[in-house]
Amino acid sequence: MVGREKLRMIANIPDQTCFGCGRGNPIGLQMQFETDEEKIFSFVTVPGSMAGWDTTVHGGILSTILDEMMGWSVIYLLGKIGVTKSMTVEFFKPVRAEQPLTAVGSIQEVVSDRQVLVNGEIYNQESILCA
Repeated sequence: MVGREKLRMIANIPDQTCFGCGRGNPIGLQMQFETDEEKIFSFVTVPGSMAGWDTTVHGGILSTILDEMMGWSVIYLLGKIGVTKSMTVEFFKPVRAEQPLTAVGSIQEVVSDRQVLVNGEIYNQESILCA
């Protein structure tokens, strides 16, 4: 993992209501983003209200975190606005609510002017890849 002291905060629109990144959405994830200019990072703790059975974070919430990371990777690293065409998620380890997570987004390949392959990853507090 990268040391946070080497990262720079990425500005977002104040009062944004996006479920993933909106500071103005009291029931959202309120993700903030930082960069080392090669990747995008978000340090997020999923509240217990977004857990499924036995404090395990719901897969849909993890997919939302990954989608948000990939979207912000395109916005910041490529300077473009994009939408998700398709997304495949592999879940490797359970993620627990109320535990610090590190989400990472990066550009895998620029296929064309209108198509980009983007990678998103979620690590637990032990730096183990979970999704």
